[in-house]
Amino acid sequence: MIKEHNTTGLRYLCVTSKDDHNSYKGSGKYWTTHIKKHGYDVTTTVIFESPQQHIFDAKSFEISKEYDVVNSQQWANLCHETGFKKSVLGLRHTEESKVKMSRSSKRLSGWKHTEESKILMAKAAKSQTHLPMTEAARKKLSQSNKGKPRSKAQHDATLKAHRVTLVCPYCGHIGNYLPTMYRWHFEKCRNK
Repeated sequence: MIKEHNTTGLRYLCVTSKDDHNSYKGSGKYWTTHIKKHGYDVTTTVIFESPQQHIFDAKSFEISKEYDVVNSQQWANLCHETGFKKSVLGLRHTEESKVKMSRSSKRLSGWKHTEESKILMAKAAKSQTHLPMTEAARKKLSQSNKGKPRSKAQHDATLKAHRVTLVCPYCGHIGNYLPTMYRWHFEKCRNK
C-alpha cells in the first residue's frame, strides 16, 4: 500500500497484515520522523493484495523497484520493500564490500591506543587537580543528593570502595564486602 502525507506530499510504500489498512501508520525511520514533525494527516491507497506469501513478496519488491522508492526524493523509504521477508530479495554484497566489512570488524575488535595517545591521556589525567572538600561542602553535597536515585556507575563505584579483603579473627571467614563482614563477623561473630 502507499501512504501519502496530505500536507507535504511525501509517500511511503509499506505492507501490513492488518485487516484495517488505515490503522497501520508505517514503521520506517524517515517516515515516522516525518509523521512526528508534520502530524499524521495521511491518505492510504491499497495497490496490491494476495493471500499467497511468495507472490506477495515478489510483487512488493517489483513495485518497490518500479517506483524507485529508495532513490526518489518523493518517497520516505530507506530500503526496498520486500513484503514480509526479512532480507532484500536479489541483493547480495559484492566481494569488495565483504572485504571492507571484514577489514572493518577486525580493525575495531583489536584496536588499541598508540603510545603517543596514551602519553597524552596520562598527561591530561595528571593535570587535573582535586582539592579536598571542606566539611560544609560535604554537608551541602550530602543534602542535595538525599532521595535521588543513583546511576549504575555510582552504584559500582560505591561497591568498589567497600570491597576490601577481610578475615574474621573468630571463625576465619574471608570476605571482601565491608558492610556484610561487619554485620555478621568480628564482634558479632557466632563463633566468638
